[in-house]
This record gives sequence, structure tokens and C-alpha cells, in this order.
Amino acid sequence: MKSDDKLVEAGAAWCLAKPEEVYAVYLFGGKETKLQLPEGVFTTHWFKPLTGGELIPGGILTGPGAVALGKPPAAPEKDWVVVVRKQPKLK
Repeated sequence: MKSDDKLVEAGAAWCLAKPEEVYAVYLFGGKETKLQLPEGVFTTHWFKPLTGGELIPGGILTGPGAVALGKPPAAPEKDWVVVVRKQPKLK
């Protein structure tokens, strides 16, 4: 993965990306952002970077384009990481 902050709104988040596969977005406390996604269906999982723990399942995102990541599952005033993974195409 490589840093690719142009995929998110400046000042709201940082982004690491393995394009077309997986994105990790560090969302600053109290901020919301959109992520530029390629075409496809993606799952989201949330992680608390300050306390650790298990990934918390989120929702489904559909690209292409700038897609709102939504709010974390709790304490939106805190920093969060959202992991966005592309789902394989069904045959």
C-alpha cells in the first residue's frame, strides 16, 4: 500500500491505498470524508487506532466516484480508521 491522500478530502483524513483492492483511511476525530473509488462493490470495517481491538463491520460502498464513508460506529469525535476492501465479482 502507498500513501494516496488525494483520494480523500484534504484536512479530513489520510489514505493508504492498494488501488482497485484495499484502502485504509485514517479519519481525524469529528471529520467526515469521501473516498474516490473505482467501479465495484466494497465492504467497510472500522478500527479504533488509539485503543486497538477487533475490526467492527461497517457497510457496503459502491463505486465509481467519490463515496461518503459515513460515521464511525461510536465516538465520532475520536480518530478512527476505516478499511475499505473490494469484493470479488461473482461468477
